Amino acid sequence: MPLIVVYNLPYWELENEERIDEIEAAITQAILEIPELELTMADISFSFPQDPTVDSESIPVTIIVELLFEKPKRTNAVRQQLASAITAAFNKLPGNEKRTVEVAVKRFDPEKDGFAMIKK
Repeated sequence: MPLIVVYNLPYWELENEERIDEIEAAITQAILEIPELELTMADISFSFPQDPTVDSESIPVTIIVELLFEKPKRTNAVRQQLASAITAAFNKLPGNEKRTVEVAVKRFDPEKDGFAMIKK
């Protein structure tokens, strides 16, 4: 159940629902194209924290993939493929061609790291 956190978008992008939907769709598609992840659209969630000091597109966008549970098929190579795919998907969106973007895919082992969920 990965959580995709997109940091450092300027306020005018965060206030544009169509832009957020566009970013979510591009990243979701990139994730779903990697079968080894064994994820569905329903498994993926997003967060777009707002930092009031970010007022320019010159600040690098940082995308962190959290809560990607360790599984046998999710090897280092697959995590690297995911990071590259998300970077490319974000970069292909109109207006992002010259933006710096960095993506980190964190490993998460719910047995070693602790995890609890209430599903409703």
